[in-house]
Amino acid sequence: MKTCLLALFVLLPVFAQDLPPAWAELVITHETFDEAEAAVTDGALSGRSLPGEWSLSDDQLSPHQPRTFSFWWALTEAHPDDGRINWLRLINRQRGYLSYFSKGKGQWKALEEPAGSLQVWNLDGIANTEARTDLTMRETVDLTPGVWHHTAAVITGRSVAVYIDGELWREIQLEGRAIDAEHGMIHLTIGGAAEHFTPMLLDEIIILKQALSADAIDAYFQAVRAQMQLNQPQPAQ
Repeated sequence: MKTCLLALFVLLPVFAQDLPPAWAELVITHETFDEAEAAVTDGALSGRSLPGEWSLSDDQLSPHQPRTFSFWWALTEAHPDDGRINWLRLINRQRGYLSYFSKGKGQWKALEEPAGSLQVWNLDGIANTEARTDLTMRETVDLTPGVWHHTAAVITGRSVAVYIDGELWREIQLEGRAIDAEHGMIHLTIGGAAEHFTPMLLDEIIILKQALSADAIDAYFQAVRAQMQLNQPQPAQ
């Protein structure tokens, strides 16, 4: 049975099976992976999840208009000090990209431990911009295998904000030209299946034609996390 999580954005007391009319026109895609051939039985919410990565190319993804990219993920292996994680990458065909990722020890900028980065790079008329955590990723988020987390990237033509488990992680303001349709930022990858990436599971990918507020993202995360806890098996009495 598919569960539509968008109902939780408006704080309905229970999960709904169908999109409420107010939300239906905002959805670009909602992937539960319940019917996906490659899915495995270890989902965050619906029982099944997708290992590796998920990709989509669509003109509707272009963030020259407000967009929210929401997804759940869990690592399946321990993240090594020199490992890499790819959470989200939105690119064009001219090597321009918007990327949220982690690189590890010795790979980049003399890192000693994995550090997260949010970058907007190689877009015509826009200054290269980066926000990097001052803490290691292990201090920012629990990277224990099997622990599910929520990430939301809220992108407008002038800004990018990333939220982890309902809290703002980093936000950048773009300098120069705003992202527009001519930049062609329509090729999206969530997760990473390449050998050098720490493998993960993905679940409940939701892309909206709207820049959600911080309060809406936190309310969604808290409601879904509460439901996940209810769904956990209870110890025998």
